[in-house]
Amino acid sequence: MLGVATVGLSEFFKDVVRAVRLTQKPDKEEFKLTLRVVLIGMSIIGVLGFVFKMIGSAFQFSAGKPLPPESGLAALFISMIVVLGFLFYIYRRYRV
Repeated sequence: MLGVATVGLSEFFKDVVRAVRLTQKPDKEEFKLTLRVVLIGMSIIGVLGFVFKMIGSAFQFSAGKPLPPESGLAALFISMIVVLGFLFYIYRRYRV
């Protein structure tokens, strides 16, 4: 049986209350850092989505034959490598 299914509801709420008591409000610097990381991540995802949409629009309106599905997977794989390389570069450069 699953461990989660055997735990009673009252034990679950006790664990939730215990976890909430252990949490603390972040200080101003930690909040700014978290906000900066989230905004950078959302911006990267937004830019990637926009670029993929523009590339897809360009392929849709091209007069050539449709591309095979393998080329889409290759483009996705290459873009993932580029993004991971960029993130690794940022990590190595700004590491404390």
